[in-house]
Amino acid sequence: MKRVCLNPWLVLSLLFPTGCGRTPLDQAASSQSGSTGTGGTASQGGDTSGAGGTLSQAGFGGATGAYGGATGNSGSGCASPRENNGTACVSSNLCASGTIIQPTSGTTITIGGFDASRGGECSVATGSFLLNFRKQLVTANFPGVTFVLTGAPMLTPVYLATLDILFITSASSTNFAITPLSQAELEAVTAFIQGGGRFLISSDNSTFAGADTELANNSVLGPVDMTAGGMTLSGPMQSTVAGSPLVSGRSGSWSTIDTDVPGTWMSTGKATVVASLNGTPSLPALAQFNIGDLGPASARGVVIADANALMEYGGFNIVLIDNIVDYLIPTVQQVTAATQANTCQSGVCVAGPATYCPPVDACHLARVCDPMSGMCVPGDAALAGTPCGNGGSCRGGVCQSR
Repeated sequence: MKRVCLNPWLVLSLLFPTGCGRTPLDQAASSQSGSTGTGGTASQGGDTSGAGGTLSQAGFGGATGAYGGATGNSGSGCASPRENNGTACVSSNLCASGTIIQPTSGTTITIGGFDASRGGECSVATGSFLLNFRKQLVTANFPGVTFVLTGAPMLTPVYLATLDILFITSASSTNFAITPLSQAELEAVTAFIQGGGRFLISSDNSTFAGADTELANNSVLGPVDMTAGGMTLSGPMQSTVAGSPLVSGRSGSWSTIDTDVPGTWMSTGKATVVASLNGTPSLPALAQFNIGDLGPASARGVVIADANALMEYGGFNIVLIDNIVDYLIPTVQQVTAATQANTCQSGVCVAGPATYCPPVDACHLARVCDPMSGMCVPGDAALAGTPCGNGGSCRGGVCQSR
């Protein structure tokens, strides 16, 4: 309920207000607005088509920005410009209007998955089909971030512990599937995800590799409790949740993404579906996992039903790539500040001094302000591997000793 700051002499007057996974029959490739990030000169620090290596974007100078100052809110019950100054009031937004931009400077992000022996042309480190994905890591504006790409023939706990983001596909080439994950790999990947590891997983249509297809699809989907849909489809991927960070992000927004013989899913578990094929809800094709969806310590993840959507270079496909990477690595934090003691000033409800919402600990990002309550609420868990006390590292928002 709003507290009303009324001049009693005005009561009467106020009563009268005025690439991968294509089918053998289809080998051919198919074919914004948003706020810009902090500047920086892109530089390639490794061979994007070679055996792994480092991709970097230099040129970020550290945290910038400041509070923009509290703003007023007319219509808040401050009726008299003269007699209500200093009277407590309630604004519809209890957070300061400004933000603090806190980019992650000097961060190294390791993305890994299958090497060429297992992932083939769809290996994130070396596969020719994902060359444009690697190119975008360099070209796009991820200030202060160095990407390291690696691969391994087996997804063991030891290898997974070296990764910030796991990126695997069910296809290894146009008409070939990966060797399905073993039981030990399923358990290792599940533990990685539930322990705070971030992930990008691509399944595909049901026929690209013949009889091997569905087993490969379901093996990569198993750790996130999803199942392949048993279909080979066509048509673009259309967004169904406009507010998703995968759809509208720092690099822009999209409503339709090109695909090339995509698949779908029969069940999506705890995922939030944000796009479907031809806009048909029963044909989900892009989903996000939010923090805590797959367990108390789980982090963010993305699953897509067509790897080719990450291979095409142009149009809104590159916006999708940028938004996915931004979602998985919080390179820029927009941190709002809680306000105190809103008062009427010249007939307007003006927010009081701003109070910065600091992180709760080294394993969490800065907290944010809830505009409805004006209270600081918890921020996201820090990236896995973030250093914390006594030589430990963060995993799922918890500082773990070595």
